[in-house]
Amino acid sequence: MGVGRYLRSVVPEVFVYGVEPAESPTLSTGRKVGRHRIQGISDEFVPPILDMALINRIVAVSDGDAILMAQKLASELGLGVGISSGCNFLAALHVQDQLGPASKVVTVFPDDNKKYLSGDLLSEEPKRPQYLSSYVDLVGLSALGPTCALCSPADHEYPGTL
Repeated sequence: MGVGRYLRSVVPEVFVYGVEPAESPTLSTGRKVGRHRIQGISDEFVPPILDMALINRIVAVSDGDAILMAQKLASELGLGVGISSGCNFLAALHVQDQLGPASKVVTVFPDDNKKYLSGDLLSEEPKRPQYLSSYVDLVGLSALGPTCALCSPADHEYPGTL
């Protein structure tokens, strides 16, 4: 919500998307409706920080697809991310597909994989034809500096090294 609120304050026409597990669409329904394996998302409640008026649309991602994408990000790009990061990446791909190739889509990887190494993240996840992760080719990675294209480096002070 903080990133979305900031981007909307700088560029009012920016779209903000929420993401939730397809198996438990808490944001869409306002209550827990199922079980899922994406920790930290749709945890049986809608947090008070959530401002639904700021969100343009909710994107649903299957937990199995999110697990496969997190595994793929680690094995192919060396990014040790958690399941919710795999979920966010898939949601960003869905949005990119809907908005078109000229659109700019940004996501956040909110977690690493350390706390999931003994759970679903390292389990053998069956690939399903409807999963987007099976059709994604990860061709590279590039890092951006600590600022975004919407602001100049002088707008921020960064303590220490990022």
